[in-house]
Amino acid sequence: MDQPFIPNTMPAQTLTAAPADLLQSSLEEMLRTLPPKDKYKNAPDEDYGDVHGDVLGGLLLGPTGAAYLFLQMSARHPELQLLGHDALYWARKYMEGDRGMPAVEDGCCGLVAEKLAFEAASADSDPGRVQFCHGAPGFTHALQSLRPYYPALQDQIDRAIEKGYGISWTNGLLKKEPNLCHGLFGNGLAFPKGPRREHFLALATPDAVANRKRQDPTLFKAHNYGIDLSVLLGYWPSAAWAWSVYEEDEPRIFLFNDI
Repeated sequence: MDQPFIPNTMPAQTLTAAPADLLQSSLEEMLRTLPPKDKYKNAPDEDYGDVHGDVLGGLLLGPTGAAYLFLQMSARHPELQLLGHDALYWARKYMEGDRGMPAVEDGCCGLVAEKLAFEAASADSDPGRVQFCHGAPGFTHALQSLRPYYPALQDQIDRAIEKGYGISWTNGLLKKEPNLCHGLFGNGLAFPKGPRREHFLALATPDAVANRKRQDPTLFKAHNYGIDLSVLLGYWPSAAWAWSVYEEDEPRIFLFNDI
C-alpha cells in the first residue's frame, strides 16, 4: 500500500507571507472561484452547472456552510474587506440563493455526510491514517477542548495529547490536497502555536503546494469528493479558516469546537 504521508525529514518550513494576508487571499479566491449563486441544486445535470458549487449539504457542504464561514469571519475579523464588501455582506449573499424545496435524504442527518461516515466506519486499523476526521489530530483537538472540564484527568490527557503530537508529527504530512478534514490544515492546527504548526501550514500555502506538485505530480491531489464549496473539504474554504485561527493558542475547528 502506498504510504499516505510525506516523511517528515525535511528542514523546518516557515511561512513566506503573513497569516492575515493568506486569510485575505484565500477568502477572495474562494469568492472568485466558488461565488454565491442565484440558484442551487443538489445534483448536477446536463442542463445545470456542475456539482462543485451546487451541493446542498447543510453546514458541511455548500452555500449554507459558506455563509456560516463568512459569519464567523465577520465576528473574528470585523475590519476585513473582501472584494469591496465586509464579511457579513458575503454571508448574506451565500444565504440568498434559491435552494428549492429542502428535503431530508436517506443517510444524511444534521452534519452527517454518508461518504465520510462510511469510510470511517469501514476502515481497518491502518496506523497510517492520521487525520482530523479519524486519527491522532482529531483526538488532540478534542482533548484540548475537554481538558479544562476534567481537572482530575489532566495529567492523563496531557500524556495523550503529547502522544498525539508525536504521531501527527511523524505521519501527519499528508499527501492529500490540504484541507481541515484530512489534510495539512487540520493536522497542523492540532499543534501548539509555534514552529511545528508553522512547519505544517507552510507546506499548505498555494505557492508551496504548487511547488511540491511540480516536483512530484502525485502529491496534493484533491480528496474532496468533488465538492469544493465545503469548509472542511475544500482547499480555499479550509485555508481561510486555518489562516483565521492560525495565531490562536488553541485554534478551534469549524463545526467541531468553534462555538
